[in-house]
Amino acid sequence: MENSTAGLTLVLFIASILGLLLNRMKLSPVLAYLLAGFLGKYLGFSYPTDLFDFLTLLATGLVSFEIGASLDVKNLQSIGRRVTLTVIIETSIVMATVFIISRLLDISLIQTVMIGIIGIDSSTSIVYKLSEKRIDPKDRSFMLAVSSLEDVMVFVLFASLLGQSVIYTLFFSMASLLIGIGLSRYFIRYNVSLGSEAIILSAISSIFLFNLISGLVGIPSSLGSFILGLSVASAVRNAEKVVDSLKGIRDFSLIFFFIIAGTFFQFSWDALPFLIVLMVIKYLAFSFGAWLTGDQFLKAFRLGLYMISLSEFGLILSLNAIQLGYSVPLAYDVSTLIITGSSTISSILLLFEKRILKWIYKISQIQFISQLDYIIASISKKEVKIKYPYFLLILTKFSFYSIALLFSSYVIGTFLELFLPNYLTILARAVLFLFTWISITLLWLFVVRRLTQNIESSLRDMVRWTLYVLSTLLSIDWMVSGVDVYSLPIPGTYLLLFFLVFIAIFSIIFRKRVEGLIENRIR
Repeated sequence: MENSTAGLTLVLFIASILGLLLNRMKLSPVLAYLLAGFLGKYLGFSYPTDLFDFLTLLATGLVSFEIGASLDVKNLQSIGRRVTLTVIIETSIVMATVFIISRLLDISLIQTVMIGIIGIDSSTSIVYKLSEKRIDPKDRSFMLAVSSLEDVMVFVLFASLLGQSVIYTLFFSMASLLIGIGLSRYFIRYNVSLGSEAIILSAISSIFLFNLISGLVGIPSSLGSFILGLSVASAVRNAEKVVDSLKGIRDFSLIFFFIIAGTFFQFSWDALPFLIVLMVIKYLAFSFGAWLTGDQFLKAFRLGLYMISLSEFGLILSLNAIQLGYSVPLAYDVSTLIITGSSTISSILLLFEKRILKWIYKISQIQFISQLDYIIASISKKEVKIKYPYFLLILTKFSFYSIALLFSSYVIGTFLELFLPNYLTILARAVLFLFTWISITLLWLFVVRRLTQNIESSLRDMVRWTLYVLSTLLSIDWMVSGVDVYSLPIPGTYLLLFFLVFIAIFSIIFRKRVEGLIENRIR
C-alpha cells in the first residue's frame, strides 16, 4: 500500500509540474496527464486495477452523459435539415478518404473505421471557446449543432463497429431513451431543487444504472450514458444545472482517465501522418459541407478553421474498444496525438486567421469557384419545406412508442432478474408483459381514432370498427404468443380470458370516464 501510494503521489506531482509548463506554453494540460501516466509506467508504478477501472468507467460515463445533456434539441430542430446534410457530407468525405489511405497502407478494417470515427468528431468544448466573440451567433449556433450531431454519428458508427446491427442498436436506444426520460422526469428532476449533492448523487447513480443496462442488452456503455444525458436534456428544464454540478467530479475522474490512457501509449511513426491528414480532411470536409448547404465560399472555409480541433472522445472510444478485446493500437496512438496536436495546431492557425482568409478570398475569386458560389447561394435561398402526410406522422409516433415500450419492458425485466428471486422474477415479467400489452393495445386504438377522424362521417364508423376488429385480433395474437416469449408459466389463452373479463367489467363501471379520456386525448 505504501509503495502504491508513493507511486501514485509521484505520478500526480509529475502531472502537476508538466501541466504548469504546458499552461505557460498555452498547450492543453491533457498532454501532461498522458505523459505522467506514460512515465509512471516506466518508473515501475503499478496502477491498482479495480480503482482505475472504476475511475475510467466514471470518466467515460460522465463525458458521454455531458455530451447528451448539452445537446440543444431545439436548435437542432430549427436548422436540422442543413445540419444533417453537412454532417452527412463531411462524414462521407472523411470515411472515404480514410478508407483509401488505409487500403494503400494495408490497415485492418476495424482500425480504419476507428480512425475514421476519430476524424469526424470535433471537440464541442474547444469549438465553443475558440468561436466565442469571434463568430456571428447564428454561424456559431450552426457549428455547435453540427458538432453535437457529429457526436450522435460517432455513437452510431461505434456501435456498428462492435458488430451490432444498426436496427438492434436503434431499437434498444429507443427503449433506453424511454426509460431515461422516465428516470429524468421522476428522479433526477426532483433532485435538481435539492442542491448540488442531490444532483450529483442522482446523476451518477443513474449513469451507473445505464452502464449496467448497456451491458445487459449489449450496446456500448458510452452510448447508454449519452442516451441518459439526452433524456435529461429533454425532460429536465435545468439540464445545464445538472451538467455544471458534475463538472468538478468529471474533471477529477478525467485526470485519472488520461493518466491511465498514457500507460497504453506506444509512440508510432505510422500514427504521426494521420494527425495532419485527419485535420486537413476534417477542415475540407466541414468547409465543403457548409458551402454546399448554403454558406458562401469564404465564410464556409473560415468556419472550417474553428472545426479542426478534434474531440478527446476518440481516445475514450478507442480505449473502450481495447478494453472490449479489439486490437486497435494504431487507432489508439492516433487518438492520443489528436487530442493535443489538433487543439494546438488549430489555436496557432487562428493567430494567422486574417492572412489565411486572404488566401481563401483569392481562391474564391477564381471564375469557376465564384460562379459555383453564386449558384449554391441562389439554390439555398429557396426554402424547401417537406410536409409529411398526416397518416405517416401518426404511424411514425405509434411505431416509436410501441417499439420503445416493447424493448424497454424487456430491458427492465432483464435488469430486475439480477436482484429478484426466481418467483418474484416470474411475477415481474408477468406484470411487465401485461403492462406492455395493454399499453400497445391502447396505442392501437388511439391510432385508429386519429387516422379515421378526418374520414367522411357516413363512412367513418364502418372503417373505424373494421380497424378496431383487426387491431383486436392482432392484440389477441400478440397476447397469446407473447406469453411464450416472456417465458410465463400461465397458458396464454387463460391469461387472455381473464383480462378480457377484467377489461369488460372495468369498461362498464367506468364507461363515461373512459369515453371522456379518449375524446380529450384525441383533441
